[in-house]
Amino acid sequence: MTRTTLCCILLCTSLLARASVTQTTLQVVWMVPFTSHPTASFVHNASSSVAALALGLETIRNESILPGHVINVTFIDTKCNSKQSIGAIFDHLLQHDVDVIFGPPCADVVKSVGELMSYRNVALINWVSVGQTITYKDELTTYMRTMAPISSLGGIMMSFYDYTGWRRFVIISIDRAEYRAAAATIESSIRLYEIKGFFVAHHYSGVKRNSSVADIDLMLNNIIREGRIIIMLIPREELRKYMLRAHALGLTKGDFQFIFTDTKMIDDDDVRFLSSGEIWRRGEADDMVARQAFQNVLYFCLGHTTAQVASWRDGAMAAFDNVFHGRTDAPLPSEPDEYSAYLHDTVIYYARLLNQSLSNNYTGSGDDLFDFGDTVYFPGLSGDVIINQLGERWPSFYVYDMDTSGSFIQVANLQFAIADTRIRMNSSFTKITWGDGRTTDDPYIPPDTPDCGFYNEFCTPDAPTTKSYEAVIIGVTVTMLFVFLGLFLLYR
Repeated sequence: MTRTTLCCILLCTSLLARASVTQTTLQVVWMVPFTSHPTASFVHNASSSVAALALGLETIRNESILPGHVINVTFIDTKCNSKQSIGAIFDHLLQHDVDVIFGPPCADVVKSVGELMSYRNVALINWVSVGQTITYKDELTTYMRTMAPISSLGGIMMSFYDYTGWRRFVIISIDRAEYRAAAATIESSIRLYEIKGFFVAHHYSGVKRNSSVADIDLMLNNIIREGRIIIMLIPREELRKYMLRAHALGLTKGDFQFIFTDTKMIDDDDVRFLSSGEIWRRGEADDMVARQAFQNVLYFCLGHTTAQVASWRDGAMAAFDNVFHGRTDAPLPSEPDEYSAYLHDTVIYYARLLNQSLSNNYTGSGDDLFDFGDTVYFPGLSGDVIINQLGERWPSFYVYDMDTSGSFIQVANLQFAIADTRIRMNSSFTKITWGDGRTTDDPYIPPDTPDCGFYNEFCTPDAPTTKSYEAVIIGVTVTMLFVFLGLFLLYR
């Protein structure tokens, strides 16, 4: 073998080796407020989420979830402002390609960014969905959510209502973003089933926070003639005040059922709060009245099974140092918030989804990823990540009712879980105790309408009996005798 031949072989080997390690760089944009929004229902910002982001990126690399690719992250501060967000991402798109966007978590920003990304055919994957009114995504064709949106609660509630036979509802909603969003999706779900007789008799929308006793009484007095199933979208801390007024007006004897609907997913702390009875117990003179009133409350909510932050915090902090070492533009990490687990899972979900798309000879575009969205599921930090064909995470739904000890206990649930590499739906239903002491085991479910209607419209007065006719005839005869006697005396 000549020296020239040997050199050629070595050169070709070197080129082949270099080609084999050539990797594709994916351009990821993380849209997130660098400071928490003052009116958000929970705190989320770049600092409390960035460590979870880094842990997800490190996991992709260490587990070779997306071989042949490296990920570059660009940070954009949305300030929870639509104008700021759409302007910043548009400026970025003028100079750079984008493969995927994580976020934005603020409800006011999602629609405008989602429309732009749908137009550009870029996947938009969000890890926060609280307060969003987006239900039908005809225009947001590349938008996916790894946190179950409140809109999913509306559909599941309809299944519960169908079981109970309830068709007529009254809604009370506070004038605040997350309550308006929840009310809109629930009311929309009810209207979808109008053909089956479901309807909203009255929606008290835009109710002020900390309403006066007089305003609450005015609503409740009207509701007495409007409906018996009341869906309440109000702050949990105000529920006791409403229920005390309902008791004072006679609405807590079992005829009326109040459905409190939590607008954010409950966690372990919320479950402990419900079981403690603190939702009605305040150490005040009217505690026993409040307890009696809360016997007429069902607590509806979405739940999640996120891993305790303490179990992954240290690993996430170390991942930040490894992944973003030397990045002066990266926000400094703080204590991870519990919802940042969803961001970690969003990163993993994207990598698995892209790998699935490319493995099937697709391009990894926004439309392609959306089409493959329901084919990828895995256990994550936020529980089993299972996305449906609409690009939405399947929810976990819970109903709590007060037991005889005054604690709120779980009486119904619906969950989707991974079992033996397959998706299964698990559900349970136990006894519900109504406000008058009767239960679903009796069996009994309070009706949504009085037997005779709210204005006695379904009942006609009983036909007079023979004795009634006799009484009427005798009464008329006696009256006529007195009239004739008076006329006779007057004539005399």
